[in-house]
Amino acid sequence: MRPAEQVSLLARTALSLQIEVVAEGIETEAQMRFLQ
Repeated sequence: MRPAEQVSLLARTALSLQIEVVAEGIETEAQMRFLQ
């Protein structure tokens, strides 16, 4: 694997993890507001 390929793979993985975390945070926030 070339270094550039490795970097883009890491970037994609980090991005999808970040999106997942953000989505989870939004979901939690929505649940909190719904419960109050």
